[in-house]
Amino acid sequence: MACCRGPDSAGIPPGFRGYGENLLLVSGVAVIPFMMVAIEFYGIARARAGVAETVASGACLGDVLEDLSRRFPRLAETCIDGRSLRSGFTASINGRRFVTSPETPVFPNDVVLLLSVDAGG
Repeated sequence: MACCRGPDSAGIPPGFRGYGENLLLVSGVAVIPFMMVAIEFYGIARARAGVAETVASGACLGDVLEDLSRRFPRLAETCIDGRSLRSGFTASINGRRFVTSPETPVFPNDVVLLLSVDAGG
């Protein structure tokens, strides 16, 4: 079984290059291994989840939101719509950038913060 890792590995399809070290090529097929990311809830999201933090699986924000929806139904009712955040909610990746696109990639060791847009001050 031929495997290689990293964004500079020959044969990685262009759509997968952003996954960097998280991409695995197995016999020429791009595979994104099962990944866990840390989740922190703030404001309404924390109240609905009933916990301050957890972990979730996924290669992108949409996957993470689906995982959270299955495990936290009250959170899903208020904050999540399928693979997207409901209006009035946002995510922050590592506290550096705010995102809402379900296609936003997440990587191991990332921390995804879920909060309402009016949280903080």
